[in-house]
Amino acid sequence: MFEIFHIKSVGIILDMAIKSARDGRSYLQNVKDFLVVNISKIEADDRIYVYSTTGELEMYETIGEVVAAIDQTTHDIIDVPVALKECVYLVGQYDHAHRSIFLFTNRYKADDVRMEEAIQFDKDKQIETQFFVYGIGFGYDRKALEKFCQRYPQVKFRHYVDPADIRQDFTDDFSDLIVVR
Repeated sequence: MFEIFHIKSVGIILDMAIKSARDGRSYLQNVKDFLVVNISKIEADDRIYVYSTTGELEMYETIGEVVAAIDQTTHDIIDVPVALKECVYLVGQYDHAHRSIFLFTNRYKADDVRMEEAIQFDKDKQIETQFFVYGIGFGYDRKALEKFCQRYPQVKFRHYVDPADIRQDFTDDFSDLIVVR
């Protein structure tokens, strides 16, 4: 049986240190570029939250607001487990929506216990969020993050050497928000 969720409820976390990609631009700018291309395809009813260390804890309602939030994202150091839990909380607010969280990181350091709290919160509240974790480069704790993600069937982990390599996989993941049950 197929269930089509007409509304997407999405969280985006950009945990990006200053690094240059193959094209000479920053990792963060590369990720922002393909995010904006895909975000521009959302429907009017879809809700997206871009995690920020400053600002309101609320979903954006227009494409313009989402694009502005992505554009304003900087290389601030973020607490990934806190960001993940906030995103789970926000995407879980919308009933009958397909819920997804996309985490992009090139500096994550192991913090499994606190990450598990966010995943457990999702499970306890029966939110049923899909998690997509994109590790970029070699400046993050790949082994720990990959091991953590393998423990949870709702978490998909991928490693990339360069942010440009993510573009097609993210586009596929983002546009394929139909759940098969």
